[in-house]
Amino acid sequence: MRWLPIGHIAREAGISVATIRYYERQGLVEEAIRGANGFRLFKHEAIARLQQIKQSKTRGLSLAQIRDLLVEELT
Repeated sequence: MRWLPIGHIAREAGISVATIRYYERQGLVEEAIRGANGFRLFKHEAIARLQQIKQSKTRGLSLAQIRDLLVEELT
């Protein structure tokens, strides 16, 4: 499994680090692990999830609606 620092994930997904932290708190992305330096590390797959959230927001969906869709995908 490939773990990437939050800054790398943010650049690849095209969103800010603060937004990723917010989405993490809201349960929209899987919780990060902490590296030895204390920095957040995310699975590589988080990039696709964040891009999906970003695209859904551009289509006018609220975060609550996006959360519902993501939960449906997991079940």
